[in-house]
Amino acid sequence: MDLSVISLLKKSWMCLNLADGFSHAEMGSSTVLKTQNKVFVWTEEEIENALFVRKTRETYRFALVYWYIDERAKSQTLLKSCSAQAPYPVPEMVCRLDSITSITLNPDITIKRVENENDLSIWCEIASQGRIQKQVDQTRAFASPLLKQCGDDCMLYLGYFKGKPLSTSLVILDGDIVGLFFVNTHIEARRLGLGEAVSYTALMDARRRGALTAILTSTAMAEKLYKKLGFTIKRTFLEYNLSAYIRQV
Repeated sequence: MDLSVISLLKKSWMCLNLADGFSHAEMGSSTVLKTQNKVFVWTEEEIENALFVRKTRETYRFALVYWYIDERAKSQTLLKSCSAQAPYPVPEMVCRLDSITSITLNPDITIKRVENENDLSIWCEIASQGRIQKQVDQTRAFASPLLKQCGDDCMLYLGYFKGKPLSTSLVILDGDIVGLFFVNTHIEARRLGLGEAVSYTALMDARRRGALTAILTSTAMAEKLYKKLGFTIKRTFLEYNLSAYIRQV
């Protein structure tokens, strides 16, 4: 089984191919994941040549394009000249679930799996908070097919503090590997242990369903939390925002 975030994202997009505006394609060593107005290009090894970058520029002219490449890849120089901003580091982290750090939940915290449309609406609202553009409809377009079509392979969770829903997580299972995504906490409820609790509970559910290893991508802010649970950095991707470059066409 391929231990990478990319393989798990591809699995989720197989469900999303049925949803309006979502598609995925393989182009050489790169995987292109498209939403309604964003494109995420993940390059596992090296970019073949500058022509591939130009082709992407032409194909997705009207989308926001984010390109991820291993920081060790020599061909990232093809992206540096295309990005108006410095690349953003995105660590890929792994943990064996039999060695994950056990936690005791705060008695004021409860974690529940999302199982109906009302819970999904709340999940999408919280999961969208804190982003540059709060796009609840797009988050719902992503999450709804996973909830309805993927069964126990894709599970969404809500974290509650004193009965109020304030945090989210999503796990995607592929054989004995589980990916953790969309860990988010309401901005007014940080430092209450909700992020740790909603992550740990989701991963333990995945372990009971046969998962042995967990994998995720982290932000700089969340890296400390995941290390506390026992995650270590496998490699670091660099995120290049090519949107301004593409719109020069």
